[in-house]
Amino acid sequence: MTPLIRLLTVSALASCVLGHPDRLLAQTEPPPTPAASPPAATTRAAAQAGATPGFHEVVRKALEYSPFMVEARHKLGFRQAQLAEARHAHVLPKFEANYLLAPAPDLKVPADLEVPAGLEPIEEELEALAAKTGRFEDLEFGPSHIVEVTATQPLFTFGRLKGLRDQAEAGTRAAEAEIRDVEREIRWRVAQIYFGLLLARQSTFIVEETALELERVRSRVEKLAERGEISQEDRQRLRLFEVELENRRAEAGLNVSLALRALKIAAGEDLDIGSDFPETEIAVPAMETLVASARQGRPDLQRVDYGIRARAGELAEARSAFFPQLFVFARFNFASSPGRVLALENPFIGDPLNTQRFTGAVGVNQNLNFLITHDRVSQAGAERAGLEAKRSGLQDLVEGEVIRAYFEYEEARTKKTNNAQAVRIARGWLSTAVSNYTLGLISMRDVLDSFQAYLEAKKDFAESLHAYYTSLAGLDHVAQTSLLSAL
Repeated sequence: MTPLIRLLTVSALASCVLGHPDRLLAQTEPPPTPAASPPAATTRAAAQAGATPGFHEVVRKALEYSPFMVEARHKLGFRQAQLAEARHAHVLPKFEANYLLAPAPDLKVPADLEVPAGLEPIEEELEALAAKTGRFEDLEFGPSHIVEVTATQPLFTFGRLKGLRDQAEAGTRAAEAEIRDVEREIRWRVAQIYFGLLLARQSTFIVEETALELERVRSRVEKLAERGEISQEDRQRLRLFEVELENRRAEAGLNVSLALRALKIAAGEDLDIGSDFPETEIAVPAMETLVASARQGRPDLQRVDYGIRARAGELAEARSAFFPQLFVFARFNFASSPGRVLALENPFIGDPLNTQRFTGAVGVNQNLNFLITHDRVSQAGAERAGLEAKRSGLQDLVEGEVIRAYFEYEEARTKKTNNAQAVRIARGWLSTAVSNYTLGLISMRDVLDSFQAYLEAKKDFAESLHAYYTSLAGLDHVAQTSLLSAL
């Protein structure tokens, strides 16, 4: 019993510490040495006094505390923001604005310049100004402010925007499935710790109950020893059995301490649960039903499905680059240069550094990097094919996990029934042996054999209960069912 309990509790403790690396140093401190335990009835009553959290309450606390759940929720928020961006890009134009501040040469023409009809006087004046500004010593610079605002609205993209939106939607669904997958793993870890703690508690009660029964024999031994009617050999046998009980009591206390430590790491706080295994009979569906449930509901399979959808969207987005992208374009330009004043009202003469202009057009953009586009399409297609192959392999693996978990459940259920019967038989043998010993009808060897048989039967029954409920939790874990919801 002891190696099994210690293996379960230590493995659960190690798995939890891996989830909290910042606590690893603190958790390596040895647990306190357990004090001598009170009688079984007192211990059991103390463990059940007051309202203790049940299995589902412990799971809820672990889900609230787990840093892996926090990480998964942040990933979901990131994916939801990506999806919102993809949806907005599908209907909203792309706006851009640029502001430039640059030096510009001054250009001033007298405001009272009379321009006759024709271009000759204008050309002469402009030539004079050009000749003046061409001299370096007469050149003056001033600021030029340029603002450009553009808006681009895609009209038809041959699947590019839809592919981006499909990728974002699949990513969001995959993030939601990841949250469910993390919940599934946490629930499984908590079940291992929870039922491991119940097993450790039961081992303590078994030792205490056996010790109480042994007290009846000890009183008989003391009376026989006073009259000199008991051999030294029988007294040594009794003492050896008492030493074995003390060792089991110490080991059981250590296992309880380890399980409580593991529970604290998982839930983030000190918790004390009950001491008895549930007595609820749980109906388990047929194995074929469990396999179908796993294929449909396992979040790790769903994540692969959404990954395939995302790669399909990426493939459509990559292929769209082979085709022209049709769009509507609008642009507004504004430029102001205070040092450049050209007081000429002529549609054929303008200054690009002093202007206001609006442009609207329908445009076509064609990517000409066809070889690179082909490579992108090949990459997306290969990733999608790889995920499809992965899903096929995962389905077979999931089916094997369900079949194995189902047979483990069947074995545990059978052992639980048989060991319950063995406890009743061993209990009857022990009661008869103690009574016969007090009457002097059997030897110390016979009565200690009955004690040993009862101790082993109770231990086997407690381990079968642990295996039974752990197997139910395992079925919930691999088949995505809710068998333990009845607890």
